[in-house]
Amino acid sequence: MEDHRVPCLDCHITKKYWTEINKTMQTVFNIIIPFNFGIMYLGLKPPAKDTKEDYSWNILLGRGQSDCGVYTTDQHIEQGSDAEITCQSACVSGTVFWTLNDKRVNQSLSRRINSTHTVILLPHSALQDPSHPIAVVQCHSEDNHQILGGTTIGIYTKPHNLSCIFHSNREMKVGLPKLFTCSWEHQIYTPVKIDYSVICVHCATGLKEICSSNVRNCTRNTLDVPQISFVENNTIYVKAKAEAWEAQSSVYTFTASQIFKIPPREVNVTAHLDHILVDWNSLPKQGVNGMCQVKYKYTKNKEIIKDVLNTTLTPDDKGRLTIAEVESCRTYSVCVRCALARAPWSYWSPERPIQTQLQKNDVKLDVWRKVSKLHKEVKVHIMWKGIPSNCPGTLSFSVSHVPHNKFTSRANYTTTSCANSSCDITVKQEAHTVNLTVLYNGDFLAANSFYLTAFVGNESEKLLRVNNIETKHDENGLVVDWTAPSPPVSGYVIDWTHSENDFEWKRTNITHSRLHGLVDKASYNITVTPLFGNKAGPSTQISGVCSSFAEPGNVTIVNLETYDKSAHLSWSVKSEEKCSDAVVNYSVFYGTVNGPELNVTIKNTEQKVSLMNLNPDTQYSVHVVATARSGNSKSIERLFKTKMFDPQLITVFTITGGIVLVLLIGLFRVAQKLNEKPVPDPGLSSLALWPQNTQQKTIFPIEPFITPSESPCERVCTEEMQQTSTTTCHKSPVEQIDRTTKSSENYERPFLSSRTPRQCRDSVSLLTGENSHVNPYRSQGADESPAPHSSKKAKRAAMRMQERIPSYVSLDMFDWDQCNI
Repeated sequence: MEDHRVPCLDCHITKKYWTEINKTMQTVFNIIIPFNFGIMYLGLKPPAKDTKEDYSWNILLGRGQSDCGVYTTDQHIEQGSDAEITCQSACVSGTVFWTLNDKRVNQSLSRRINSTHTVILLPHSALQDPSHPIAVVQCHSEDNHQILGGTTIGIYTKPHNLSCIFHSNREMKVGLPKLFTCSWEHQIYTPVKIDYSVICVHCATGLKEICSSNVRNCTRNTLDVPQISFVENNTIYVKAKAEAWEAQSSVYTFTASQIFKIPPREVNVTAHLDHILVDWNSLPKQGVNGMCQVKYKYTKNKEIIKDVLNTTLTPDDKGRLTIAEVESCRTYSVCVRCALARAPWSYWSPERPIQTQLQKNDVKLDVWRKVSKLHKEVKVHIMWKGIPSNCPGTLSFSVSHVPHNKFTSRANYTTTSCANSSCDITVKQEAHTVNLTVLYNGDFLAANSFYLTAFVGNESEKLLRVNNIETKHDENGLVVDWTAPSPPVSGYVIDWTHSENDFEWKRTNITHSRLHGLVDKASYNITVTPLFGNKAGPSTQISGVCSSFAEPGNVTIVNLETYDKSAHLSWSVKSEEKCSDAVVNYSVFYGTVNGPELNVTIKNTEQKVSLMNLNPDTQYSVHVVATARSGNSKSIERLFKTKMFDPQLITVFTITGGIVLVLLIGLFRVAQKLNEKPVPDPGLSSLALWPQNTQQKTIFPIEPFITPSESPCERVCTEEMQQTSTTTCHKSPVEQIDRTTKSSENYERPFLSSRTPRQCRDSVSLLTGENSHVNPYRSQGADESPAPHSSKKAKRAAMRMQERIPSYVSLDMFDWDQCNI
């Protein structure tokens, strides 16, 4: 391959500058070329040892043995200067053109000197591009756009705005400053290292460096800079030096008094009745006038108000300034700073807080009263406002009153000392003149008086009252409306309270008012009083007006009854707040654990619901939400499980089965009774003989009774014994029967009455049986008492006698509880 590279004898470059070229190459072409490679391939060569370093660089491409390149007088120019660059184009024929940062330059800036040299003058406006701190200028052949050479132009600036001060730190209050500080500005386009030096030109010791730094300021102790004169003028400048360039600022001339930053002042503030007095220590004796500023601020209606006052002082003046027209009972913050003529300001002194005193023109005393009638007297609760609170000093209040018919300048007033905002007095039920007097630090501050009307509650008083007080809520508060009384009024006073202790009131000339600043969700008592000149009419009050409404009260499920396919639910709403909002409706939400949630809406007059179409033997959850305009209240979620069967059906089966069981038992008992012989109660039976005629004998077999009677009666007497004997009844009827049998078998028995006469009840004896102590039946008649014996023969005779003797059992039985023996 043929080598077309042409060496250039004048193409010199240094290694140090090659780094800057590579940065530009990377920015413009996005390539980096090593230094040795640039020398070998691009036809560049190191600079000769006996010549100055040439910072231009040339790229030679093409054929021929002629020279081409770009040359500049200075590759670093000061900001605001123009750059002149020359292109040598002997290696090509024809014209050339220029590019700046890869953009073609207007051809009018270029001029051809001869056939081999072309010069371009780049204005400073074209070179000052912040996006290209180093400008890349190239020369091209017009014929084939071949690059003939190029160079870079760096822009630098001079330091400017140099200033110096004598100063001390913030803590120093008095004495001469101990520090000397200079500062300046310097705009740098490339990140290069710069060394700064502050040089004194015309100082006490001549040209000398005062301080040095790598930043844009430097500080020295005043003892270390003796060259600075405190009497004569001083001239200094700052020098900036980089590796490739050097620049210095303009000179700065000053006197010591012009750069003397005095220490912060010591400030004292005092509050007077209508102003604040500010004092501070005098300025240093420098023989020049000074200026001071007093800055103050305070807060009013959550807004910070501040201002600065200026004053000029002579060398002999003491610092003093008055802040006039201050507001009452405000906390002001005051600070001061001062400076000598043409010198910098001192630091602001620390802020001093001060609270202003109460001023008479800020007192807007407004007095109101609440009247309540006692038995024969009237209690008056007097209130006032319009005096700024939290004021320094002492406020004292007193209320004096006198009956109105005795009101004169020399009247004997009754005076009462009061607290800070209210006072209670008791007067008779007649008109009074009442005065309120306010003292501040023992001096009179303000006074107000009012006329207390003597109301007796007659019919004419009704005409003086307002009527139809109504309230309504809107987004801006509570609005109160009322109807004016018949007589013309001069105004109204509306007052309100939610605690019966703290009252708020306002005056108005119209029949409605909006109340602001109410406690949220509180119940208020609102009173409207008409005014007739300087007299107050009777008041009208409404109670329990809510400032706003809370959510409905707590919702509680009180009863939950479950069935197989339904559930009955009831709930209650209880609120602990007086201003709970009324319920608009209720919503009952229910559903299974994994199923959709259902709901039903109930009107506000109902607190129960039946949930229908439920699944048997399934667990559900339910809760109730009470909805009001102010919000919602939700009950605790309850879980319930439906029955497998209908409980009412189980109840029917149970009742039916019970009835059937009772009927079966009854039928069984009836059948059993039908099979049994009726047996009368022996204790309630009587035994007697049937009357017999002589022609016929009838035998009534009588079975022996073995079960003893539970009757308490122990004796049964026959009617014959009642007639013939008063002796003790026989205890052995068997012996009696046996004896009768022996005498006659056809003995005719007299008829025994079914009821023994009452007078014979005590002589009735029971017949004894075989194994019993008593026998429940009466004796069947005997004239004599047989001898008692207990032989078996007698028992058999008795049994035979029973078989032979006809008898009956009366159904009209004894039912006495007890017999008298």
